[in-house]
Parts: sequence; C-alpha cells; structure tokens
Amino acid sequence: MKRAAVLACLALASGSAALPVRAGSAEDSAQGQDAGKRGGELRVGVYVDPPFVARTGGEGYAGMAIELWEIAARDLQWRYRYEEVGSYEELVDGLESGSLDVGVANIAITRERAGRMDFTHPWYDAGMRVMAPKAGKGSGLLGGMREGGHLRVYAVLGFAMLVATLLLTLADRKNDRKFTRHWGEGLAENFYRVVCGVALVAYIASSTFSVMSVDVLSRQINDVRDLEGRPVGVAAGSAAERFAIDTGLTPVRYRGMEEAARLLARGDVAAIVGDAPLLEYYAHAYPEAGLEVVGRLFNPDKYGFVMRHGSALQKPLAIRLLRLREGGQLEALRSRYFDRTGG
Repeated sequence: MKRAAVLACLALASGSAALPVRAGSAEDSAQGQDAGKRGGELRVGVYVDPPFVARTGGEGYAGMAIELWEIAARDLQWRYRYEEVGSYEELVDGLESGSLDVGVANIAITRERAGRMDFTHPWYDAGMRVMAPKAGKGSGLLGGMREGGHLRVYAVLGFAMLVATLLLTLADRKNDRKFTRHWGEGLAENFYRVVCGVALVAYIASSTFSVMSVDVLSRQINDVRDLEGRPVGVAAGSAAERFAIDTGLTPVRYRGMEEAARLLARGDVAAIVGDAPLLEYYAHAYPEAGLEVVGRLFNPDKYGFVMRHGSALQKPLAIRLLRLREGGQLEALRSRYFDRTGG
C-alpha cells in the first residue's frame, strides 16, 4: 500500500505540471521528427529509478526526469514513445546502436560516457552517498548486549552452572554420607563451588565479550571510508560501479533499489553506494526497510539527458533546459520532488 501511495503521488505531480516556456521553432520540431523513426516518433529510453522515473501503472511513467522531458518535448512539439530498459548499460547500448533516440533518466555525466554520447545541459546537481542498515540507537544496555550476542552466552553459561550444581548435589548425596540431606543447603553449597570453579571460564567469557563488542563497533558504517575490504552494492552500469572499481571496493551489482534492499537484508553487501537523491528518497519512502543514508556527499556529479553523438536533438533540448533553469521553473520542479523527502 505504501509503494502504491508513493507512485500515486508521483503520478499526481506529473499531471499537475504546467510550466510556461517559449514555444519551439518549426526547425526544432522538424529536427526532432527527422531524428526519430516510424513517422517522426522519437524512441525515448527510460530506466525506472524513483523519484526521477517511476511506473504509474500500465505503460505510464512519472517522476522528475519524466516531467522535465515532457515539458521540453511539448514545447518543441516532439512526438515520442517510451521504451523501458533494465539498466543504465542497456540505455547506453540502445543509444549507441540506434535503437533509442534519447535517454531520460538520472544518468550522470561522466568523462567515459561523454566520450561515447552527447549530453544536454545538466539539469540536476547530485553526488554519491552510502546507505546502510540503521544502527541500534537507543537500545540501552540489554539491547546492546543482545545485538552483540552477549545475552546468548550468558544464558548458556547460566544453564551449564545449574546443571553442574544439580549433578554435583546428586553425586554428593549418593556417595558422601556426611553430606547434608537438606536439598536447599546442598544445592546452595554446590552452587558456590561451581561459581568458584568457573571463575576462569567467566574471565575467558569476559574477554570474549570485549572482543565481540569491539567487532560490533568496528562494523558500523558511518562513511565511505568504512567500506574498505567489504562488498558494496552498486547499480549495474552506474557511475557508482565505476567509482567502486576505481577506489578498490568490491562491487556487487543490482538492478533497482528493491534488489539493493534485499542484498542488504541478506547480508550479501555491507552497504549501498549510489546517487544521493535516490538513496535519500528510498530511505524516506520506505522506513520499514530499516535503512539510513550516512556520511557526506562525495564524488559530485550532474545529470543530463543523453543521446548518441551528432544527434540533431541535442542543441534544441539543451536550450530548452537552460531556459527552464534561468526562468526558475527547473528549481521549482526540483523542490516539489525533493523538499518533502529531505533530498
């Protein structure tokens, strides 16, 4: 139900847009028609990654990137149809092969991609952050001992001491005629003997607890620097994957935030490294997942719409995005999607 409500809000936001911009020229419209196939219909590749691109049921899409594209395309009088892809890699491959004309998604402008494709003017300033399971805040002494595994060890030791006390008492009552016949006194005496006898065990257990506590603290993730030597989740074909490879992290690929959350829940990865607005949005929209975004923004980048080299769509689309930015409409759109999520 929660996911449906979020997508409904995105659909409502998309339907409510009415940002005034100057009408496109006949030349811009003709360029768009010539660039597309099937009677001038542009093939627009979309990669679902809320809140930039989200499904609204059926074949509909909403989100900030979708809404921005539709404003510009309407102004330029371009006809188009959406074609969903499963990853950033598929989007780039589709553009390079010519099966797609435009890529509409939160795709970062990187040096490697700019060498393969053309980007529009940037329309969103982003960067990367880390998402990890929430730390056990406010759990108190018992909660901390439980998370560290200490309560289980105490239970095992306590049970072993009770069993040892009972066995010693039974043996003394059978073999020692001078041993008290009173059960309460006999159990108390042997319990004292057992406690003294396991003093060494208690010392060893205490040392173990200390090591376990240090290990639990050392596994808490507060920043990307805490991820060295650990597997991290990254979106397939994303800038985060390239960052992980370049910095010596161990990347584990996923397709979509739902799969990323499952990797974290199973312990297959220690954290997710990805675009900050996506991680912040997911943690806010799905609090039941028990995830939080930690650390500062790093590896800053920008998003742009993308197309193959030499596309006639690049110039008119870039101009429209610049006008939206200069007129304040782009910032209003960003605020409508992210101010309510803390992104």
